[in-house]
Amino acid sequence: MIVIGIDPHMKTHTAVALDAATGRSIGEKTVSCTETGHEELLCWARRLDPDRAFAIEDCRHVSGRL
Repeated sequence: MIVIGIDPHMKTHTAVALDAATGRSIGEKTVSCTETGHEELLCWARRLDPDRAFAIEDCRHVSGRL
């Protein structure tokens, strides 16, 4: 299982994937804060591991669309 933490900002969102058991970094991705960027982020996460959880920083004014 992996955990993907997302740091949302006004123009970009940065995601970091970690192995849940070891905390080892698996990957990082920054995408634009658009529908296309969100789809790109989801495709990236799906390729990493089918068993995943997301942790999104609570910034409703910039993370609401996620």
